[in-house]
Amino acid sequence: MLCSCQSRSDNLLVQSALQALGADVLFMLGSRWEQYKFKKDIGKFCSLYSDLVVAGGRNHNSLCQLTEGTSVPVVNIASHKFAPLHALGVLMTLQEHFGRLTGLTLGWVGPMGKKLNTFICLLPKVGIHLKYNCSPTPNFPASPLVLPVGTNFCKTFNTRIEAFSDPLATITGVDVIGTSKHKKETQKLELHMLERANKNWIFFHILPRWEGEVSEDVFNHQNSLVWTLHENIKYTVMAVVLRLLKTYRPILVKPNFN
Repeated sequence: MLCSCQSRSDNLLVQSALQALGADVLFMLGSRWEQYKFKKDIGKFCSLYSDLVVAGGRNHNSLCQLTEGTSVPVVNIASHKFAPLHALGVLMTLQEHFGRLTGLTLGWVGPMGKKLNTFICLLPKVGIHLKYNCSPTPNFPASPLVLPVGTNFCKTFNTRIEAFSDPLATITGVDVIGTSKHKKETQKLELHMLERANKNWIFFHILPRWEGEVSEDVFNHQNSLVWTLHENIKYTVMAVVLRLLKTYRPILVKPNFN
């Protein structure tokens, strides 16, 4: 297994997951692999010495170019455009907690970027409605890069994606509140704000965190599933690797996602 992640937390996460499966992990690519011009050659080289490549990059196109040269599976841990494994970990956590996905509403108060992009593309497919506030300044709304794609998915799967100009409107009536690191005080989540959410709300934060995004009483609340989520992301990585490399059948019955 060859691994290159942009963050230390992702490196630790992937290393722990792969070692739990008994894999040998080599951090071979290094954090500057995207600076090399011939990324296709890097993919070919990696394929000679590994069964699977786990890579992250600042530019999603770099990952696409890397895969053009590989003859082994490539797993995207996170790029500037998408963070699929983190989002799958969120879905696993929601299924585990609520026993369903269809009909839930997730409110995202945080930065526009890879996490929100992934939710926009993924949540409509499993029946989850999405409300988001990704602009700290109401007079200057922001539009996520993949919003047209998500809007088309909503038409197909009868779900909704709605943008809001302030956090309170975003979390009103939601089942799930999510965020990730940012420094915008106008988007900070306080406990009194969550009274607007549904009674049995849950909160998650994709780590690491800074000071600006959430108060301590929300982060450490009994309804906070931050640590459960990050444990589940590890299991998600393990499941994806098994699916790609082995003929594997789970012991547990497949959940009913409806």
